[in-house]
Amino acid sequence: QYYNALPGPPEPPPENASPLDSNQTVPPSVVYEEPEASYYEIKPTTEELKGAFILRPFVGLLASGKTRYNLGPDQYSLTGKVGSSVGIIGSRRFGNWLGGLRFAYLRREYSGEVVFPAKGEFEVLSLSTQIGHSLPLNDKLSLESSLSLGYSSTTNDISIPKMGHPYKYRISNDSSLTFDLGLGLDYKYSELMSAYLGYRLMGVSDNGPFDRMTLHLFELGLGANF
Repeated sequence: QYYNALPGPPEPPPENASPLDSNQTVPPSVVYEEPEASYYEIKPTTEELKGAFILRPFVGLLASGKTRYNLGPDQYSLTGKVGSSVGIIGSRRFGNWLGGLRFAYLRREYSGEVVFPAKGEFEVLSLSTQIGHSLPLNDKLSLESSLSLGYSSTTNDISIPKMGHPYKYRISNDSSLTFDLGLGLDYKYSELMSAYLGYRLMGVSDNGPFDRMTLHLFELGLGANF
């Protein structure tokens, strides 16, 4: 019963055993770490930044262009001078969308040759409904785009002094649908006021012997936000 206590050679260590290393470190236990919380930034809308309503008077420059005049089987091209426009827009904001009314008046003179020297002018008075979108670029600046469709009253006249009656002076009035597309920047420079700079493409239907026109306008406006 005391056989295991008798002196003798020590038993050999197992083959896979290794001597204890005093410098050996024990790997740290795995600690569960909660993932970082994800935050989604909700950007304020134009309505929240600038207000629900805007009333914006504006003035504009009407780029020079061609006015085509039909006399019998022939068509003549008259060169238009730089014209002007004035108007007002009232809109309601719904988030980043806008809806409202646009009232505008524009005028441009033209001149050229209709067999003999000729000159005249046209005027457009329009009232249209407008829908648009405003994309905030920061807290003060936004990019606006719009589409308007409405009613316009167009007046064209032409004077050809060297021609006999009834071609010496002619005037045409017509009412028709009109459309325009707008793109511009609106900058809020105070709590209630903002400035607008934009471009507008406008289509006007034909008016008697005067052919339809495509107009290019550059507008500057000051708006009240409330």
